[in-house]
Amino acid sequence: MLTIKNGILSFQHNNGVKSPSLFYEICLYVLLAGYFIFYSQRILMIICVATGVIGTIVIFYNKARDMSLHLPVNSIWYLLFFGLAEASSLWAVSASQAFYTYMRVMILILILSVGIPQYVSTVNDLTRVMKIFMLATLTCGIVEFIMTPLESIKSGYLGGYFSNNNSNTFGYIVLCSTIMSFYLAYVKRQRIWYLLVPVFFIFCVLSSSRKAMLVSLFGVCLVVFFSFGKKRH
Repeated sequence: MLTIKNGILSFQHNNGVKSPSLFYEICLYVLLAGYFIFYSQRILMIICVATGVIGTIVIFYNKARDMSLHLPVNSIWYLLFFGLAEASSLWAVSASQAFYTYMRVMILILILSVGIPQYVSTVNDLTRVMKIFMLATLTCGIVEFIMTPLESIKSGYLGGYFSNNNSNTFGYIVLCSTIMSFYLAYVKRQRIWYLLVPVFFIFCVLSSSRKAMLVSLFGVCLVVFFSFGKKRH
């Protein structure tokens, strides 16, 4: 049955069965961790992105087979944006380089915007996505911390040595995980995640991204503010 509700195009069978999701979770972790760690290593990046594409195709196929496929409006918008961005690379000075530069970013956005809506059916599913993101961030932080010379860490350049990424970008990634881990511990009462809050924040400090540090603190304050006096929204 084809329905449109709250801006979401859905095709669902009355007796639809929830599709397997473990494979997609693994692929999503490989995609995110690989994207964070192997940002400048083309072959490994392609492998990680391809893994994410395969995971998205599998969950998309399972949803279509079970007749429970749903396509939010934002996913449709990203599909159009993806095609436009890739087509625009044809006018670049180096079409192949521009294609690759856009492609790895746009495929990541495409996988997240198309795959995650098929995976997420409940709040618990969304929580697992957050945990996968935090695990990928933690993996990246540990790899960078181990591989970065002590002098560079002391100088505040953690996050860009091994991956050859911008340390500010690493700071932004870590700040998201700082807020997510605090949210799970404070709001969802999963207190084990309190252990990772200082770890992510230390990574954030060592990246020397002042914006990331400030936003981390601000985000944590917002979580407390919006939960104060309420039933743990």
